[in-house]
Amino acid sequence: MAARDDTALKRLGGGRWQTRDGRFTIEPQSGTWVVVDAEATDELGLALVRGPYGTLTAAKDAIADAREGDAPASPLAGALARVADMAEPQASDPRRGRRRQKVEGQATPATEPTPAPTGPERARGAVAGSSWRHGRARS
Repeated sequence: MAARDDTALKRLGGGRWQTRDGRFTIEPQSGTWVVVDAEATDELGLALVRGPYGTLTAAKDAIADAREGDAPASPLAGALARVADMAEPQASDPRRGRRRQKVEGQATPATEPTPAPTGPERARGAVAGSSWRHGRARS
């Protein structure tokens, strides 16, 4: 069990509590409590959130367990690994990356901005999809 100084909490307001060292914050969420660990991060780089816990006392006990133990394994770890594997192009498939290949001696076509209509085209409402052509705006 942690020392008395480690378990002492100070009230932050709005139902939030924080340990004296500032590492853990207990926050209410949807009728339960969660413990936010400011020193540990998840695989997305966010502060590690533990819980939910049914009572404030259970959340306080979780802080003592979190100080002694390692960070829990995330259920997203496997999904992130699969996404990372899919994002890497495979050299064995010749169809991959075909759009990115440049043909030597062929310049990429430059896109020129369309000139704004002037004169009679502008008067007839050819601007902005001609929504004013019939005297009323389309919603």
